[in-house]
Amino acid sequence: AGLGVVLDTDADRVGIVDGLGVALNRNRLIALVARIVLRDYAGCTIVTDPVTSHGVTEFIEAHGGRHVRWRKGYRYVIERAVELSRSGVDAQLAVETSGHVALKENRWLDDGAFLAAKVLVEYARAREAGEAPLTGLIADLREPVESGEF
Repeated sequence: AGLGVVLDTDADRVGIVDGLGVALNRNRLIALVARIVLRDYAGCTIVTDPVTSHGVTEFIEAHGGRHVRWRKGYRYVIERAVELSRSGVDAQLAVETSGHVALKENRWLDDGAFLAAKVLVEYARAREAGEAPLTGLIADLREPVESGEF
């Protein structure tokens, strides 16, 4: 398979696995969705929870976006994006490292299935164009060094 999609039981969170078995979760998922959203809404603001890596901020800014970190909790992240949007800021994406994702184009619903569909469309588009797989979209993401649990 070229792509795997995992939804939790109520389909409000999503996980993606590429064709090589690389999990596109946490910082990678945020970077992937940011890259897709920034192509459609250049220069927009992306709101995340505070535990994203500095590499995510660098990635978003390198692709022309603005990164706003907000307090932990997907409801807070979404509420902040809505507030910014109402105040005239072009906020298009609210995402938490747990996989909760809300997009303005989907009325800020916390909807993993909607995001999965967007990712599938992007996968098909890239494949049709002969481009690199989804991991190619985030190749310039500087990832933190992680260790296992002790």
